[in-house]
Amino acid sequence: MNPQPPSKAWLSRLRQLDTRKGREEENRFLAEGWKIVDECFTAGLACQGLLVSDPEFEGEDWNRLMGAHESALGSEVFTLSDSQFKK
Repeated sequence: MNPQPPSKAWLSRLRQLDTRKGREEENRFLAEGWKIVDECFTAGLACQGLLVSDPEFEGEDWNRLMGAHESALGSEVFTLSDSQFKK
């Protein structure tokens, strides 16, 4: 798996999920943090994409999460630098 940076359009859609209106219109939500993402996979929720910071991609939590859930294997994976996450 070779993660790529997300497109501007994908990031724009992601930013819309910051508001209740955006989440209702898209019928989607954001799950932040390893524990919550893990719980979403455990519950069988579909994942359209994973957005991780560059250092986390190689981390132990990442490997455990992806190895534990078959549904995670089909997800697109995008990486951002820490400074891009703050935008």
